Amino acid sequence: MNSSEFHAVGLHRDTRWYVVANRAEAKLFKDDPLEGFVTVEVLSNPDGALHDRDLDSDRPGRLSSSAGGGSIRHGLSSGSHRQDNGVRLFAKKITTALEKFRNDGQMKDLVVAAEPHFLGILKESFAKPLENLIKHEIHRDFSQGSPFKIQKQILHAILKKKPPPELFLRRKVS
Repeated sequence: MNSSEFHAVGLHRDTRWYVVANRAEAKLFKDDPLEGFVTVEVLSNPDGALHDRDLDSDRPGRLSSSAGGGSIRHGLSSGSHRQDNGVRLFAKKITTALEKFRNDGQMKDLVVAAEPHFLGILKESFAKPLENLIKHEIHRDFSQGSPFKIQKQILHAILKKKPPPELFLRRKVS
């Protein structure tokens, strides 16, 4: 069955999509009835792995103020604002990729797993139609490991019990 026949019979509508992300990397998977759990796209944000101190070559300035007769010194930070902007841009990049597949009618529903802070930023970037497809939210970073390991971790988090036996997980046979 070729791609156009696959879409013509409507099987693509049974596909659950997954995004597994942190501020440095995002992996998009689909769990397709015919293909199994497969990686569709990997997006990266090199700045996401950097610490605030790595984003600026110069040290931020300092500010002194007097309160109650004493002197208080405050550090000014420009790196955290730059990193937040970079993380938000990366969230938009992920959203754009997901929207492409949603607009093509390839998504039945969506599971989102991301580190807690990034999950909030990512969801803020979702438009309502994409947000309405979210079936499960997982506040964990499962981005490391093979697709099989990631699928197992997600299912475990959804079921909130022992990981399912491996024979219940669909694996693409090579």
